[in-house]
Amino acid sequence: MEPVVGYYISSVHHLPTITIDGESVWVVSCTYQYVTSNGQSLSGTNMVTATIIKHGEHQQHVVTINQNTHETWYQ
Repeated sequence: MEPVVGYYISSVHHLPTITIDGESVWVVSCTYQYVTSNGQSLSGTNMVTATIIKHGEHQQHVVTINQNTHETWYQ
């Protein structure tokens, strides 16, 4: 079963608060990628990629969030 990824990005700090299955996680690093449209059929996108550690674990995971569609991916 896929974990449920939740997030909130503060407009003040620009650091996301991320939850996995309702539990908050530590954000180790975070990057933002802005891809502009090519002026044709492809629209631009706004992605956030965060490296996280779940509480009680030592393994890092990666969360990617498409801020336009609100799709999330968890690895």
